[in-house]
Amino acid sequence: MAGIGGRIRELRGRKGFSQKQLAIRAGVSRNTIVRTETGETVPSSALIVKIARALGAEPGDLFVSPAPLDVEDLIARPQVQEWLAEQGHKSEEEFLDEAAEYNSLDEVEDALDEMQLFRDRLLEDLRKTSTRRRLFPIEPGDSSASSASSKEEATRSLLGRASLANRLRWEIRHECLVREAVLSNHSKQLFVLGEAEDYLTRSGARDPRAHERLKRRRALQESYAAAAAL
Repeated sequence: MAGIGGRIRELRGRKGFSQKQLAIRAGVSRNTIVRTETGETVPSSALIVKIARALGAEPGDLFVSPAPLDVEDLIARPQVQEWLAEQGHKSEEEFLDEAAEYNSLDEVEDALDEMQLFRDRLLEDLRKTSTRRRLFPIEPGDSSASSASSKEEATRSLLGRASLANRLRWEIRHECLVREAVLSNHSKQLFVLGEAEDYLTRSGARDPRAHERLKRRRALQESYAAAAAL
């Protein structure tokens, strides 16, 4: 248990907590913290969650990862891309090509509603254990490992997948926000060009000064087009 025990000791040290202070914050005995850090006992999932919260960390942070989580975006992993494609996800190029064809505010609003519903379906699917196992396969431990190591491996698999799923959920939300901004900006362009009578705002609340600037820009655009036609 040197892995998780050492990690708890490391995070506790960063926080400046004594073993007694951590025990009080986690609602357990000091002896429990001592035995966990030294590897004398295998912490249950419930205990790991308590200690993580007491340290202000995620449960998955208590496990030493074989590689930094920020090496690559999870959404770019082949198995994740395959899953997204099966769900009907559009690549960046496909999204931009499709968005460029929208010629009315209604089309933009419909696309936005559809994208948000699709996002919610993806986030819900990521709550399923079967989906997490498919997207984040974790190699089983050595069959010759001790029972303590095997239990740690099982706990690591469970919490590790949950941590990765939560990170992927964030990446999906972020991608959706970026695409919402693209659609919002496209609706403003349609407004300026006179192809739409209104436009979308991400916040829902329209900035009066920004609105006036867009109206003036639209008027100038129309004036310029009229002058050019002379």
